[in-house]
This record gives sequence, structure tokens and C-alpha cells, in this order.
Amino acid sequence: MTSGPEPATAGSAADEPVEVLGPGGEVVEVVPRSRMRSEGLAHRSTFIITVLAAPPSEGAVDLSLSDHLEGWLRELSWPLLGPRARGDVRPAPVPPELRPAVALSPDTPLVVHRRAEWKDVYPGYWDLAFGGVCAVGERWLESAERELAEEAGLPTRATVDRADAHTVPVLPVAAGRYVDDRAETFGAIFVAFSDREPAPVDGEVVALDHVPLGELAVWVEGRPICPDSKAMVVPVVSSLLASPE
Repeated sequence: MTSGPEPATAGSAADEPVEVLGPGGEVVEVVPRSRMRSEGLAHRSTFIITVLAAPPSEGAVDLSLSDHLEGWLRELSWPLLGPRARGDVRPAPVPPELRPAVALSPDTPLVVHRRAEWKDVYPGYWDLAFGGVCAVGERWLESAERELAEEAGLPTRATVDRADAHTVPVLPVAAGRYVDDRAETFGAIFVAFSDREPAPVDGEVVALDHVPLGELAVWVEGRPICPDSKAMVVPVVSSLLASPE
């Protein structure tokens, strides 16, 4: 386990504007983040499952998939992904043409992290994915790339200027809708392949650890895990491990 930087403060995060969503995933209002949290309003978030593994071959990553992903998520039947019970998630895999083949094995290390104590939800909990709330009008893939760069300190296409710079590919794999007594999240789930250790820099992450993907379902038991992350990530990892190469 490695320690992160000194914790920051929440600062003006409470005043950040956030989209509030209707039952079908449509934007119905924009409110301060503090109100979204206090009232448990539905919003968009990204979940980036980050593994220490060689990225897919260059030809396997379609860098123009953002438009197609936006369209698929816009037309997705979000209500059908709703829980049978509070906290239940039924992730919908993205169509094969939007998801390049991913080579994951039970031994592939997943990077998990512990959240800072100042976070406005689940402070100090372990999280199975980097990510966060989408900005107003922000595209899903751009949000995932931004969040990975901000929280994990990894270079992504959204955060480097040179087209030929080394970046960590962020690939869409599923979408899911999480609901409990304090939150409702419409989430897009991605996998990021990194050949380097994350280096958190903004204070949101205070510790890192590695968990083999095949041991994740056991590792989460008995630990304080963000419930939305657990509900989103565990079934998606299971489906990816079960997928044929």
C-alpha cells in the first residue's frame, strides 16, 4: 500500500453546478452539488476500473468512439437498469462495436483507493474505481478521462496537448443505475489500462492498494467500500473475467 498526498479541503466543490436527471436519464435541472447531495438527487457519474496491465494494441482502440458512446447512453433504457432492491445494479454492457477486446485475467491487478476524509460522500471509504460526478454538459468519455487524470494522476487524451504523447486508454464497458436511500447515480463504467502506477496529486485519494481481479468479490467483504462503486464494479469485473478472449 502506498500513501497519497496530504488531504485537501472540499473548498468550493459544494457550489459546483450539477445536472439533475429525470427517470429516463434526461437533464431536468441544474443545481449546486451541495443540494444534489443533501436531497439525494439523480445525477451522472463515471466509474473507471483501473488495472495495471498492458493496453490493448493500438489498432484495437477506436479513438472516435465518443460520439457513438454518447448516442448509446442517450438512448439507453435507464429505468430497466433500476434496482430490484435498494443498492442492486444490473449493468448493461456496451455494444461490441464500442468495446474493444480487453485482455483481463484473474491475476490482473486492480488499483483500489481510499477516499479523503473531507469528501462529501463516503469519506474515508475504499473505492473500487476512480471517477466522479460529470460536469454540466460534459461528455461521458471526457468526464472519465478528466477524472482519471485528476484523481489518479495518469495522463489521458483529455489532459495532454500533444497527439503523440503517451496516454492511458479509457475504454467504455458498461452502464448502470444505482439507487439507495441517499443517492441515485446514472453511471458509465470504463476500464483504464495503465502501464504505470497511479500518482494521486489532488488530495482526493489518500491511499492505494492492489487487488487481483479474481479475488475482488472476497476482498470487498468486511471493508468499508463505497456502496455505489461496489454495486457497479463487482458485477462488471465478473462479466469481463467470464468473457471469452
